Amino acid sequence: MGWVKQAMVAGVLALGSAAAEAAELPPLPEAPTLPPEAALGNWYVRGDFGAAAYSTSRWSEPVTGLTMADQLLSSGFTSKSIRNPAFVDAGFGYELHPWIRADLTAEYRASVGVRGVLRETLSNSSVPLAFLGQNQFQASLQTTLVMANAYADLGTWYGLTPYFGMGIGVARHDLGGATGTGIVALGTSLNASNFPNGASMPATFDSLGGRTKTDFAWAFMAGLSYDISPNLKLDLGYRHLDLGGIQSGSIACACGQSSTGFKIRNIASNEIRVGLRWVFGEVGPSLGPSIEDVPELPQAPALPKR
Repeated sequence: MGWVKQAMVAGVLALGSAAAEAAELPPLPEAPTLPPEAALGNWYVRGDFGAAAYSTSRWSEPVTGLTMADQLLSSGFTSKSIRNPAFVDAGFGYELHPWIRADLTAEYRASVGVRGVLRETLSNSSVPLAFLGQNQFQASLQTTLVMANAYADLGTWYGLTPYFGMGIGVARHDLGGATGTGIVALGTSLNASNFPNGASMPATFDSLGGRTKTDFAWAFMAGLSYDISPNLKLDLGYRHLDLGGIQSGSIACACGQSSTGFKIRNIASNEIRVGLRWVFGEVGPSLGPSIEDVPELPQAPALPKR
């Protein structure tokens, strides 16, 4: 049985040698820590200025004071315009999510001129009577706007962040300084140009009042922001804005015709805005960690020599 003792001794010596070699190995390195994520949940303030181009196609003026025998042949605006205003706004907002933010803004739009030319023709065969009235109305329009907006940021590349958004709010329209001039033509019949065969005279208005109106407003936006610094953003955007409608005060003409006033519905505005946003607090990197921010991996330990 001597060979058995010899084998056991050899095994013990081999295990001891392997344990000694294992004891000489260095400890495993700790896992590297990842860089911190970008800070979220920050408040911000913003300010913008821009220019608007109004589009107003739905003008109307209901006519009252007609008798049963009067036949209204035509009535409508042959010319209509609202000058394009400049505007400024200011507001504050909050980052709800890495890609979602919301803000509340108050906006002042410069006073602009409103002009419309109304032409109406009627006849009364029992008199007989042919009537044509052409009136030009002028007023000034100033609008103040409060909007709640939400935006989706679509990612950042080289400091540039495209976005789109939507907003709802209220618009307060102040239509004032209204004046009116025109002509009235009377006759017994209309010629081929629908003009009475009688004399024409200047029209005078007993009243043409202004009016203040508050209406629902909505908008959608798209644009691009640029990171001047982690906290300061430059914003260039487009906005389509629907401002609701406006209405003048009552209109009364010395010629006997009267109206509750002219109305403009669905004032649409296409706009370019430029602004700045300042984000409070510590803001993380917008593009994620750079290669310099990633810690170096430790070198693999050298294996012990046999």
